[in-house]
Amino acid sequence: RENRDSYSVSVKLDKNNKLYISSSSNGSTPENIWKETAGNILGLDSQSIEIVRGNNTILPNSGPSFLSNDLSIMTNLVEKCCNGIKKQRFQQALPIIEKRSFKSPGKNVWDENKLKGMPFNGLSWGAAVIEIELDPVFLIPLIRGIWTIFDIGKIYNIDAACSAGE
Repeated sequence: RENRDSYSVSVKLDKNNKLYISSSSNGSTPENIWKETAGNILGLDSQSIEIVRGNNTILPNSGPSFLSNDLSIMTNLVEKCCNGIKKQRFQQALPIIEKRSFKSPGKNVWDENKLKGMPFNGLSWGAAVIEIELDPVFLIPLIRGIWTIFDIGKIYNIDAACSAGE
């Protein structure tokens, strides 16, 4: 990210075993991923988990950096909150509220004017190689093979990851 974005998540388990997940996410939240993650950690079904919407009036930066950061960072914060609730669940009276936050590091940010800093995203990378053969008569390229590799870390939705890769 170009600036120091901050992310925060609050998870509340009430007396009726209903879980509320609220976040600072500006865009759409991956409800199914967060519900599945929280449900697996706390043993709850998806009907008892509610996602409280953030501020949708402000659209965040676009592009792959936005999608990657929001999903991976916010889902990790949801996991940490749910694990915190799990530790306290039968030792403390309900409701239990866990809050976690993350602030993007400000150093090594790319400065276009000074040409200093880190110009590449340090979270993940990918590469693609396409082998082509050029038809000597018609000068038409023919694709002989395509190889891709992605270092994307933890995958929350394998179908979506494969679809994006394809």
